[in-house]
Amino acid sequence: NSNGINIYPNPSSGLVTLVVSDITKEVELKIFDAVGKMVLNRKITSVETSINLSELANGMYMYQISNGASWIKQGKLVKE
Repeated sequence: NSNGINIYPNPSSGLVTLVVSDITKEVELKIFDAVGKMVLNRKITSVETSINLSELANGMYMYQISNGASWIKQGKLVKE
């Protein structure tokens, strides 16, 4: 949890929850595969959002969360 943002469970079997405590600005979630290809791009409009990753292959992904102007959190997400 940093900047009021939490993504869990990690690792995940397919369904993750993204919690953004300060949703006053436009928030965007991007998920990239191991070679850097964007596999998900979603606008976040509520404090708690469920994200279904079941269509993605098992492995490690990178996520980036931005508030429109700059990145506010990035990290690794594992789907198993």
